[in-house]
Amino acid sequence: MIERVAKAIFASEYTGPWDTLDEEGSIESKEIFRRMARAAIEAMREPTPDMGLAGYTAFDKFGEDAVLGPEELVATWQSMIDAALK
Repeated sequence: MIERVAKAIFASEYTGPWDTLDEEGSIESKEIFRRMARAAIEAMREPTPDMGLAGYTAFDKFGEDAVLGPEELVATWQSMIDAALK
């Protein structure tokens, strides 16, 4: 996930491919993006009240007797991230 977020941060600011950082001899630059990604993910570890409510609402839609599998958990997670992006 750190690599995915690092690439997304890079892509939000630069038009070249991620691998051009290696070609230009700037491997350290990838580490900077990875550190930013780690910081962003760590900040999201503690959900906001809106994220908690979105997760609860998504979870509640499955019913109290539901056995949650990967698809249901992904839907809950995505609802929480959607709330964070608002």
